[in-house]
Amino acid sequence: MHESSLAASILSIVRETAEREGSGPVVQVDLCVGELAGVEENTLRACFEMLAEGTVA
Repeated sequence: MHESSLAASILSIVRETAEREGSGPVVQVDLCVGELAGVEENTLRACFEMLAEGTVA
């Protein structure tokens, strides 16, 4: 399941950006997933939410 590694990479980018910008908690992340990406959007969302729990994201 490559969605979990994608979610981890996205979370890393969000956390680094929030830290660099000195922002508070991130409440929304907008992401466009192309049709040919071979990504299950619901699985990606679930993985991201699970990994982001307890972080600024």
